[in-house]
Amino acid sequence: MELFKLSTPDHAPEGCESLYFRVFDGSLNKKENYYELSDDTIIATNTYFNIFSSSKYAEYTKAENITFTSKVSGKMDVCLHMCTQEKDDVIKHVPVDSETPIEVFIEFNIKGLSDREKITCHYVSFESKGSSKIHEFGSYSTDAKQSDVRLALAICTFHREEYVNRTIKVLKDMISDPSYESKQIDVFIIDNGKTLVKDAYPEPYIHLIPNRNLGGSGGFTRGMVEACEHNATHVLLMDDDIILDPDAVYKTVNLLKILKEEHKDAFILGGMLDSNAPTTQYEASSFYNGQFIKRKDNLDLVSEKSLIFNDLFEYANYGAWWYMCMPTHICDNNLPLPLFIKMDDVEYGLRTMRDHVVMNGIGIWHENFDEKRNRVMENYYHERNSRITESVCKLDIRPFVFSFWHKVLYFISLSDYVSLYMYTRAIRDYTKGVDFLMNIDEEELHFILQEKDNSREIYRISPGEPKALIKKIVTWDFWRVCAKCLKIYIKYLIFRKRISKEYYNRLDELTKTEKWNNRLGRRPKIEGRDKND
Repeated sequence: MELFKLSTPDHAPEGCESLYFRVFDGSLNKKENYYELSDDTIIATNTYFNIFSSSKYAEYTKAENITFTSKVSGKMDVCLHMCTQEKDDVIKHVPVDSETPIEVFIEFNIKGLSDREKITCHYVSFESKGSSKIHEFGSYSTDAKQSDVRLALAICTFHREEYVNRTIKVLKDMISDPSYESKQIDVFIIDNGKTLVKDAYPEPYIHLIPNRNLGGSGGFTRGMVEACEHNATHVLLMDDDIILDPDAVYKTVNLLKILKEEHKDAFILGGMLDSNAPTTQYEASSFYNGQFIKRKDNLDLVSEKSLIFNDLFEYANYGAWWYMCMPTHICDNNLPLPLFIKMDDVEYGLRTMRDHVVMNGIGIWHENFDEKRNRVMENYYHERNSRITESVCKLDIRPFVFSFWHKVLYFISLSDYVSLYMYTRAIRDYTKGVDFLMNIDEEELHFILQEKDNSREIYRISPGEPKALIKKIVTWDFWRVCAKCLKIYIKYLIFRKRISKEYYNRLDELTKTEKWNNRLGRRPKIEGRDKND
């Protein structure tokens, strides 16, 4: 079976060629049906999308014997390299001297390379000795026994038609391309905005699902439910505004097929590359313990040493839903919390993920989240949902206890009473407990919060100009605001244990499929129903 193809930058942002090939001396020119190498050109594939992660495959999969296949003509050497952090050696080479295209096969074995402390990778290079052509860059394959994999790809979207249609086109091109081996993939577009048109997706494997807008949590949960009902073995959650190389999906599917028994429940976590700095990795998996600790962050993926480091094991306890794949038996009747947006992927990872794979070549481009922050998201949803996550996952609450007044005084010092309102309302709503979360109309709440975000009369204080905090302390308004905040803080401290226990003990009421079906206003699947019902 094929593991993955050597990719070309056809779907990548501008300036990403070095994530696919390295060109030393000479030139590589794309023609209609082949790439042309000038004399004395060296093309190396020790790149993010094309390096072979030998240690990862050895540790997590049943693959041992690997075959690289390519189709070339002209006069060149095709070389197989083995690289570690310390060295890069040519271990095999195949000389080619042919005017007509011929297939090149190079075999190697990765058994015994599953050392988490010493990462090993393989890659190929093409070294022209005269005018040469690469007709097919080729692929890596294995003779390992396959498991049956039926992938449901769930994209949650809200009024982002252009982005969704771009991703769908990329997926359709891959699925319909006969050069890709058999794929059992269904695509579910969860349309929270209900603006997409059913007739635009006639393909039987594309399912447009108009959905009640319960935020990203509701959209991705709907995707999980649909995946389970369509008998998928795995569900891949993907943001709607990503830039996708389809070979990342193809590599994911084939990786799932050969996972070892002890890793069959592993989550596949895609790296996020910064679309504004497209050769830099923003993050690949993460760890949360009350604070966020990004893994493999700010890596320059052009560097070969970064690629070796990217395959090192680092403990993580969740993966963001810009690209996260998991077995459906884990989410069957064990769904995310109804958090609307923010922290849903964190809480769900902490609750369900026990094993994970991060690998070079499985990643997407996405806008840096530092550039998408706003007061509603950060000061209401993040804070409310962080407190809920602490309760459900029994995390240490001391960081919040100590940071509460720091944030309150910070917002007052900036005269940012909108943020202060969002922050304190988040804590108030958390202390209302599970019934609040179950019964609130999240769409209406989100509208109200956005309206408040534009208000200038929160706490009946005009924002005015920021002043030194010491000057504000002598004002009556300062003490009145502090008194309101103190009341919220004391209520949190008094009822925290009871509220935390309530969230933990009533988790089933929030996460079971029946509860989510009621929340979403959907009917369970009935045989014979139209695919877009």
